[in-house]
Amino acid sequence: MEKIDIEFVNICKAFGPRQLYAALNGDFASGSCVAITGNNGAGKSTLLKIIAGMVKPTAGTIRYFSIAGDLSLEKFRQQTGFLTPELQFYDSLTAKENLHFFAGISGVKLPENQIESILEKVELSSKSQERLQSFSTGMRQRLKLALLLVVKRSVWFLDEPSSNLDRSGRILIEKAIREACDNGQTILLATNDAAEVEYADHVIGLS
Repeated sequence: MEKIDIEFVNICKAFGPRQLYAALNGDFASGSCVAITGNNGAGKSTLLKIIAGMVKPTAGTIRYFSIAGDLSLEKFRQQTGFLTPELQFYDSLTAKENLHFFAGISGVKLPENQIESILEKVELSSKSQERLQSFSTGMRQRLKLALLLVVKRSVWFLDEPSSNLDRSGRILIEKAIREACDNGQTILLATNDAAEVEYADHVIGLS
């Protein structure tokens, strides 16, 4: 995995007459976790999508760079992984089948034993052959974490990753974030959860 740094300058975003924020600036290096906080509707998820290149800002610039120099948006996207409410699995497939399918469309092919190892890591190994229609919201959230671990991206975009998780699930999220940072990955985390904010090296507060 490449080590990727991100810089954004004078980011503004407006929806019609409503301006979410103006002249936001920030830069963070690989191996860091940045929390984006703010009230509901402040634009936390939107800022994640802007930095990810999924939503265009009204104004401002974003740079992605590695040790080799600047990265294009296309090359940056190839190094990103997501754990967000928008990610939905197929209810008609089993946990293992969902991982194989979504890993495959991400260009990742893993042997069966590695998939099983990751399901065990997120404490879903006993449910690997069950169809998703029987999964609780917390189990689905664990499967999203499993997919993030499967695709092995340099930059993680996490939108309330501990949502619907019990204590053991929240511990899994914390451990995954800390291990990723130790591995030089860059983590961007949208949250209002005080415990999740504790994982962060830097905080961007939106009003």
